[in-house]
Amino acid sequence: MAQGNYKNENITKKPEIVLQNFSLENDYKSLGKEFRFQANENKKVIKPVMHLTLNFSEKDNIKNHVQLNFLKRLLKEMGVDKQNHQYLVVRHNDKHPHYHIIVNRVGLDGITLSDKNSKLRIGTAVDKIEKELGLDNYLEKTRKFVYDPTNEKGYKKNDKYISNENLIKTNRDKQVGIKEKKDFIQLKVLDILSNYKINSLKSLRNELAVHKIEFKYTVDSRNQVAVSFKYDKLSVKGSQIKLKGNLIRDKLEANNVYNVKRSDRDIRADVLKDFSTSFKESINSIINQYNSNKIPNFKQVFASNGIEYNGKELFEYKKCAITVNNIEKFKNECDRQFNDAIKQFEIEKRKYNEIKNAEYKMPILGVLLPSQKKYNEELRNLKFHNDRPELKINIKADSFENLVINFLNEESKKIRNEELNRESVYKIDESVVKKMIDDRYIDKISSKSNDVMDSIMRSNSINDDYDEYKRKRKNTRKR
Repeated sequence: MAQGNYKNENITKKPEIVLQNFSLENDYKSLGKEFRFQANENKKVIKPVMHLTLNFSEKDNIKNHVQLNFLKRLLKEMGVDKQNHQYLVVRHNDKHPHYHIIVNRVGLDGITLSDKNSKLRIGTAVDKIEKELGLDNYLEKTRKFVYDPTNEKGYKKNDKYISNENLIKTNRDKQVGIKEKKDFIQLKVLDILSNYKINSLKSLRNELAVHKIEFKYTVDSRNQVAVSFKYDKLSVKGSQIKLKGNLIRDKLEANNVYNVKRSDRDIRADVLKDFSTSFKESINSIINQYNSNKIPNFKQVFASNGIEYNGKELFEYKKCAITVNNIEKFKNECDRQFNDAIKQFEIEKRKYNEIKNAEYKMPILGVLLPSQKKYNEELRNLKFHNDRPELKINIKADSFENLVINFLNEESKKIRNEELNRESVYKIDESVVKKMIDDRYIDKISSKSNDVMDSIMRSNSINDDYDEYKRKRKNTRKR
């Protein structure tokens, strides 16, 4: 409230109280006395003040009444009870509008309000309120914990979170030669770490050795990693080039996770492709049994080709669950065609036996009547053409089989081509990115956001020999 000296022309910048609880004063000295009076109820509390700040970007155009509602909900999420706690919320209007929240931790009941992990708690609380109010949640990645209603605690660790400690910056050495060497080591390490196949400290060491960079590391009992590098008689610790051991460890672990994901994806694609072949063989076997006047046992037929059929539309192949739509409909259609063919065969068989067993008319007193002659001639003709009927079951499954096989093959292709997210364990300062591009250490940088580099693609066309690098830097300085 005592911020700055505000004359008449700057009255619009004067701090203003927007929320006030168990406090009547508006002068900062009087307010201080009020808060101190309440804090003295528990003199054991060394730091009786909880101080929080909240900023709303002017670009978001959030209306004042929404901001006020946001502040009230934030106080509640931080455990501040309106019936028990003294607090003050002041809006500062200088430079950019923002709010200061002052809470007396000593409640009216004499119990102290916890301020443990308040920085993390306020981030989670803000994330929750943004989501519940439907506000833009674009700052989610800056929060270590985010709101999660499905979790018992109401929050979870943010997988997208990247702390400022993991910001990789340029080296600031001014001594000619040392800076170039440090840059070379830093950029080369970043380049190699971008390869998901590099997933262990040993593989990183081997790859750096190719570029004449000596890499040493130690891992203690708590899995804390310390690293150092040596190149062209220059030895540096990982922290000196903004690549601490634990940061490298996390990146290698992320590469390993990504590698496992790729392997799992390829296995799933291969399983689906192999399943389509075994499925086709099973369907052909089923059709042959139907057409051979035998009702097949679907489960046995599929089992003979390594497929477990669990009924309805569920299959299991090489420990993978696969759903095939309309398999039951296909089975019912085959049964219908089979039963119709049997019925037709029985009808033709009765007709055949009737003709075969039919007797000719015998003459009466040695004389055949004209009608008897005609009947006998027709019967003789029928018997002559009366072929023994055959059971003809000609079930075809081309349409169903092709539909399923094509679907399975397309799914296999989709799985193999699906994009996998690579976890980002650090973000790269723009100056480093520019240096990587300018020095042509990499050919392309792809990222999900402006400041997080998810992958750095290798450039095979660039000669990264250090002498060439040094020569280029030297020429640049001359120019």
